[in-house]
Amino acid sequence: MTNRYWCVELIVSGYSRPIKAHRVIFALTHGRWPSDQLDHENRNKAANRNLREATNGQNQQNTGLGSLNTSGFKGVSWDKKRRKWFAFIMVDGRQLHLGYFIDILDAIMARLRAERIYYPFRARPQFDPTDVQALAPLACPVTTVEQWKLVVRGAWGLPPRIHFRP
Repeated sequence: MTNRYWCVELIVSGYSRPIKAHRVIFALTHGRWPSDQLDHENRNKAANRNLREATNGQNQQNTGLGSLNTSGFKGVSWDKKRRKWFAFIMVDGRQLHLGYFIDILDAIMARLRAERIYYPFRARPQFDPTDVQALAPLACPVTTVEQWKLVVRGAWGLPPRIHFRP
């Protein structure tokens, strides 16, 4: 195992070389060797299903939360100095500022809107961030963004105030 990927050992003329198993599986299923990186669409390195060719940038879009994330959402952070939520997205190695928000849910919605624009490759459910019914947890019927915020706060156990800091 190399970098948590399963490897196949190829021996040619007495020399052994480890080859990542997902590259071999891609070649066997598609009839050709991958030209660039491979992305595990479901982000499970052990399950070599749902493989797709990707550039490095596309592969970085399909990552989970960082270890220092405190908001629980990718691209949403708390700015201590301004005492507001900060939304951002990485595009071509640069951080794009999406704004400061009093409410965490507004920051999350800004991030989701930016993902639809800048990360069309990323594996995620396809929905419109402006459609509050699609974003409602537990299939709760809601008609306005304010109702959606109350439903989300109840589902996540957040206090019913606007300014929330975890």
